[in-house]
Amino acid sequence: MLQRPMALRFFFHRVLSITSRHPAPSLSFISRNLSTNMTEGKFNVIQFDNLKEKLLNHDIILIDVREPSELKDDGKIPNSVNIPLGQIVDAFKMTGSEFQSKYGIAKPDAEKKPFVLSCRSGKRATDASQKLCNLGYNNIEIYSGSFLDWVKNGGLVEK
Repeated sequence: MLQRPMALRFFFHRVLSITSRHPAPSLSFISRNLSTNMTEGKFNVIQFDNLKEKLLNHDIILIDVREPSELKDDGKIPNSVNIPLGQIVDAFKMTGSEFQSKYGIAKPDAEKKPFVLSCRSGKRATDASQKLCNLGYNNIEIYSGSFLDWVKNGGLVEK
């Protein structure tokens, strides 16, 4: 439970340090200056442009933790794989072959190549990240704006 307040404290510290150097900065200025990937322990954030590029190059696995009905109603980020938040722990406890059979992708390694979690707005992705950190996964990135940010930035939506 301490990770979330620490992550928020880190986020606000970064915002305050930016705003103290630049009087009355815009939100876009603050966002650009928080860096492409923020890190605070195991809390990594990936932004739209970086995620889009990695997805186009097939350099990243994107796991959407929304419920299947949400994907059916709203669509999904292309090439994402759906593992609902309520199933995330059980999914990552599966053997590699069970995971591959159920989700159609290789099970991410706990320490090697990073993978990204997303949801509708970022909260459930953060919750999923904390659960997976408890299983020993240290290579997780969170798409903080998640699906809403993807749509806002003009990303393609697969229905």
